[in-house]
Parts: sequence; C-alpha cells; structure tokens
Amino acid sequence: MKRFILLLLVMVLTACGTHSGPAPAPPPTSQTTIIPDTTKVTDPVTRTALTAYDRTSGVLRFSQSTPVLAALKPGDVLVSGPSSAAPNGYLRKITGVRRDGGDVVLDTSQAKLTEAVSQGVLDAHISLTPAQVKRTEVFLPGVTVTSNAPHIQGQDQVGIGENYEFSATFNHVFVPQAGPNLSGQMTVDGSVSYNVGLGVYIAVSGPSFIPPRLISVGPVEAKVGFAQQASLHISGDVTGDLGDEFKFATQYFEPLTFFIGPVPVIVVPRLDLYLSAGGHVEGKFDFQASESTAAQLGARWTPDDGWKNISDFGFSGDLPRPTVFGTIKPRAGVKSTFGFKLYDVAGPEMSLLGGLELDGQIPRNPNWILNGFLKGSMNFKVELPILGTLADYQVTLFDKTLEFARAGNTPPILELTDLAKPTGIAVIDGTKTAFLGLRVPMFMGNGCVQFNGFPVVAYYRASDLEDACNLAVTVVSDKDGPLPTTGKYAFGSEGQRRITITVRDSQGTAASKSFLLYILNADPTLTLQHAGDPQQGEAYTIAAQISDPNESNSAALCANTTWAVDAPDVLSNSSGCLQNVTFGTTGARQVRVTTRDSDGGVTAQTLTLNVLPPPANPYPRITSKGVYSRDTRGTGAFRFCADVPINDGDTIDFSLDGCTLIIVGDPPRRFSAKVTVENPANEALTYAWKLYGPGDNLLDTSTSPRFELLPSVGGNNTNPITTACSITVTVSVADPTRSKTALVWSGKCTYFSNRVA
Repeated sequence: MKRFILLLLVMVLTACGTHSGPAPAPPPTSQTTIIPDTTKVTDPVTRTALTAYDRTSGVLRFSQSTPVLAALKPGDVLVSGPSSAAPNGYLRKITGVRRDGGDVVLDTSQAKLTEAVSQGVLDAHISLTPAQVKRTEVFLPGVTVTSNAPHIQGQDQVGIGENYEFSATFNHVFVPQAGPNLSGQMTVDGSVSYNVGLGVYIAVSGPSFIPPRLISVGPVEAKVGFAQQASLHISGDVTGDLGDEFKFATQYFEPLTFFIGPVPVIVVPRLDLYLSAGGHVEGKFDFQASESTAAQLGARWTPDDGWKNISDFGFSGDLPRPTVFGTIKPRAGVKSTFGFKLYDVAGPEMSLLGGLELDGQIPRNPNWILNGFLKGSMNFKVELPILGTLADYQVTLFDKTLEFARAGNTPPILELTDLAKPTGIAVIDGTKTAFLGLRVPMFMGNGCVQFNGFPVVAYYRASDLEDACNLAVTVVSDKDGPLPTTGKYAFGSEGQRRITITVRDSQGTAASKSFLLYILNADPTLTLQHAGDPQQGEAYTIAAQISDPNESNSAALCANTTWAVDAPDVLSNSSGCLQNVTFGTTGARQVRVTTRDSDGGVTAQTLTLNVLPPPANPYPRITSKGVYSRDTRGTGAFRFCADVPINDGDTIDFSLDGCTLIIVGDPPRRFSAKVTVENPANEALTYAWKLYGPGDNLLDTSTSPRFELLPSVGGNNTNPITTACSITVTVSVADPTRSKTALVWSGKCTYFSNRVA
C-alpha cells in the first residue's frame, strides 16, 4: 500500500490553540478590559424573570421587575447569557421601557459588541464534547452518528488518530442524473471518527474617554480545526453522469459562553454533513481508502491589512489497488459546513468539500489514477449587528487537486482457450492434449484480436490492461521451431509437440504458457451417390464423393480409390471417383469401395443394391452423360468456344462466366450438364434435372434437354460457399415404367448461397 496525501472525506473540526498558516497568530494583548456604564449584564434573577424574547421585533417581556431592569434607560445595552426563554443569550440596545400589567416590557434593537465593550479581547478556543451536543438529526437511511469515549482533558486531539469524540457511518446509493442510456448506480459506504471545535478572536480597542462611536474593532479572527480518521468504500456499475448532493446529518451544539470582562459572549455552533457524487462513468469500479487528516480553516481581519487567510491543511492515507473496467471518472466525497453565530444572530460559516476521484480507462497506461480534491471556503458576514460594519469576506480558502496514486504496470494476462485445454476428449501416451489435423491451416496468433467484429478462434488469448491486444507474441514448437503468429500455419508431420506462447507488453513484462498439441492424419470421408434402382444388364452409375481435410489434391484421392464387385457383375473401371457397374444377375448385390490418402489413411464402404430384372423394352437408354465447361479454344483469329468435360470430383465455380465471342449482351452460363439418349423409336422425351447440395439439399432444377447450371450474373451475389454437390437426370417417355434415372456428375460446387432455387 502506498502512502499518499489523501483528501478530507468528511469535514471534521477540532479545537486549535495554535495554528500555522500564511499569516501569524495575533499577538497576545495586555489591554485592560473597559466596560462602559451603559452596559448592563443580567443577573440570575433577571434571566429567570424573562418569559418571552422575540428577536425579530426586539421585544423582551419579564414577569417582574429586578434591580437590573429598574436601572435601565433608553440607550443602555443589556447583555445576557443563556436562559430558558433566550437559550442563546442576547445583546440588545434599549429603545424603550414600559409596563404591561405586572410585566416589564423592553423595546430593543440589536446592539453592537463595541457598544457593550469599550476595550477588551475575546480569545476563545474550545474542543467540543459529546456532552455539549444538543441534538443530532439524521436525514438519510443507513446513517448513524454516535459519541465515542469521553474527552481526555489536556490531550491534543489533532492528528493523533485515537480518542475521537464522534463517529458517523453512512451507506448511500447515487444514480446517474444525465447522459444517454442511463443505467446502474454508485454506492458510497464508509465511516469517520472525528473531533469538533472552534476558535474566535475579537479585539475591541479604544480608551474609555473616547465616545463609543469611535471605538475600533480589530483584529477579528475566526477559525475551525479539523481532525479525522475515516474509511470509504466506493463501488458501482454505471453509465451516465453522476451529480448530486444529500445532507445526511446535522449536529446542534449547546451555546458556549465566553466573557470579555463581565460581558458574556454567546457562541452557537452547528455542523451540517453532506454526501456528494459527480463525474462521468461508463463502466465498473470498486475501491477503498483509509485516511487521517489535520487541517484548519480560518481568516483574520485587521483595520490596516484587511482579510488574511490563515488556513492550513495536511492529510495522508492508504489505498489498496482498485478494480476498474471501462472508462470511468467517478467523484465521491463529503461536504461539511460548520458555522457558529454570536448570540445566534450572525457569524462565520466555513465549508469543506473533499473526496476522491478515480480516473480509470482500460486499456490505458496508467489504467487508473486516484486524485484527491479538497476545497475550503469561508463566508464571514461581518456586516454584523454584533461587530458593526467591516468588509465582507466570502472567499475560497483553498481548492486543491492532488494525485495520490497511480497504477503501476500490470503483467499481461495470458489464457489458454478450450482448443488448448481438452477435458478428457482423448489421451495420447497418458497425456491430455489438443488435436489438429495434418496440413490443416490453423491460426497460431493471439485470439484477443477480432475480425469483422468477431473474436478470432485461437489456442490462446493475451491481453493487457495498458496495451490491450497490442502485445509482442512469440509461439515456438519444440519440434517445428518458431511458428508464424500472423496468417495461418499448417503442420507438415504427425506427432506430438509442445507449443510455448510468450507475450510481452510495452514495458517489457512477460507471461508464458505452454500446452501439448498432437497432429493427426484424419482418414478420408467417403460418400457413395447413385440414382434409381439398377437393372440387370444395364450400366448403372455410382459416384464416390471423397473429402479429406489433410489432402488438397482431389485427383489424387480419386486415383487412390478402388472398386470391387462379385461375378457376374462387371466394373467399367478399377479406380476413380465415377464407376459404371453392369450387374449380371438380380437381387441384392454389393459394390465395395476403398479410398486411401497420401499419408496412409484408409476408408472403406460397402453399398448394397437391389438389382431389378432387365426391362422388356430398354429404351430410352442413357448412353453418355457429363458436366461441361464452356471455354475458349484456339489462338489468334482461330479462337472458338467449346464444351470441355469436367471430371468427377472436380470443383465447378458458378461465379464464372462462360465463353462468348459476342461483345454485347450477357455472357452465357459457364457450366451445363447434358446426356445422350438412345431412342430408336424416336419417342417424345422429357427431362427432369436436379442439382443437389450437401444433405440432398436441392439447389436448382430444369426440364430442358441441356441443364444450364445456376446463373452467374445479376442479383445480389453474396456469401460464396463451396460444398459437395451432384447432378441427376430422369429421362421419361409416355410409359413411366420405362423412365431412366442416372447420376450424371458428382464433385464440389462454389456458388452464392442466396442464389439457390
């Protein structure tokens, strides 16, 4: 935990006999106190006789006359300490004395202290105790204000951090007040132990023979001392602007009585406490702070120099590391307003607004900065009936923002994804590993990055609170050496290897993890396609659709595909992806197909077909079939367009245009399917073409003798995909029992997914 200068979370007040600040303390005075004969001080009998006091009208009513009252005449000044009818005392100038039945009624106006004292000094410093609390009002739920251990007389409370007189706890929720998409809340939860006190110095000077109107006041000084020990917990998940202030408690203190000679000067203290919040937040945060504070707010006025700021402050505390997500700048603190009035008429009022501001953003370097803010102000309305007219003093005594702490560099966060953390899917040599197909391209870079707004699928994710995804990354295989971290990489050999990832941030801090990766050769997948039922003695077409993620050469797969049947059945070829089988007998017959990839992976499949008897009339008979590409042939002036056969197992791309020697008009379709039909009786023929995608998904149909495959122009051609596909045709005559269905072609097709039939 770093030590740092911390703000005043709550303004707390303590008696200060001495202080330091920009102006020295007033020198001690040896003046003789001079009280004019016109000043009358009430005795206990007179205070008891007071039954009513209206400060606004100035009327005082007494139940009986007393020697003090009997001696009063207009122009005298009557001053009193607290009584039941005037709990805050009074300082009044007599304007009239009259009787109302048995009561004595005084008409008065507010007197000035210089009218009651010709010469003298009020120098009062006091620390308030729980016994002097008149009452405490609490205005928010979750707030308590309590008294602590009794005050230890003679012990200086400033900065000790123990024996505090008062404690307050609070827990309040703030919600955002402005901004779009407002949501969430901020909670301020804390406690504070504190002392409260005040100091006041008033000097009245002038020889007794000078008329009171020439008596001068000065210097005048008011100050408030502060000491506290507090803790604060601020947390939230907020979107919007915070900005609010709530009074959570007020402490009213009993009137304090001081004297200038025999003249009582009554001081009435009061403390108001407010919780405040502010700042713009788009994220989550959670932080705590503990602090101790010693401070003084005050000012002094002299006739020669006017007002001088005599404020001073210092504070310290501890901060654990905060939690920050998003972009945040919440402010939270407490404003305390302390005032004391002379005779509850007027007096200085001092406020302190202090709190914390957490400036955080992820990512950023540093990702958080904790600032403390402290603002002290004073409002000394010295155009007082008590002191006469002096210059008003309304001023900000200090307004400070200090950086208390900032985040240090955090190490990168490196996590293996589920790709690199299998949970018992398979075990190779007793070790759980990740698996990847041989020669299958895989992204070996950082999964923290995104592509088109979506996270990249990768074996690891590395991020940093300061640098986000901008980290230096190295990936090393113990078998293959350094691997590329941009683009994709395909492993060229089988077997296990240990992959080690190391990431390093801009400050040089690194993190490293490794996992086992086993490269496997996947066996080919084999699907046998055919159409209709075979008939004895008629050639029947069967296609082998083969896929292998480790084998990019489809021609090699077809070349390594072998076929087998039992006599009297006959194959047209011994290998390849397309086979014509002529069955020599009826019933259940088997066709056995085996394919092998270049790495030795083998897949075999047996197809059982029900062979029907030979037709009485074998016509129409499909004698040839295939898919053709319309391509350019020849050179120079001898160029022409011709149909070029497409091998089974190849890929046809429907986005390509067909050959044309005509400049105007739309180009023809590139690919088409056609069959040759033996029809000696010249019967009327009908055609039913079907283009299938994976899972027998019908992509396109046609009833033309020649099947022009999927248009390649016009429309919104988007999302090209490549899938397995096949083409069948049914050739029919009037007698439906003699219809012939054949598999024309099988391979792969690239087409626009939104252009299918």
